[in-house]
Amino acid sequence: GPVSRQFVLRTVDEQLETRRGEPLRVTELSTACGVSVRTLYNVFEEAHGVSPMAYVRLRRLNAVRRTLVRADPDETTVSEAALRWGFWHPGAFSVLYRRTFGETPSETLRRRR
Repeated sequence: GPVSRQFVLRTVDEQLETRRGEPLRVTELSTACGVSVRTLYNVFEEAHGVSPMAYVRLRRLNAVRRTLVRADPDETTVSEAALRWGFWHPGAFSVLYRRTFGETPSETLRRRR
């Protein structure tokens, strides 16, 4: 029968976990879920109001932010944290991060808790 929406959402989350620092493409995600790219888009639009790749990017940005919040600035760099979650281009990453969280990644890292 048809693949359930929950299955698709769960499978994408599993891909995010197991392929942490790797690039993820929408075609690979749809294959992993056993659905067409169009179905994948529909599921994410209905469930989250965003495209599958926007969801992946946001999940990864939040993961980097959690890493930076917990990290010791003397032991972790922004680029290490970004790379760990699959952000390869430091400039583009910083712009995206700041647009999403209203501060630079280094500000998050240096903030005294």
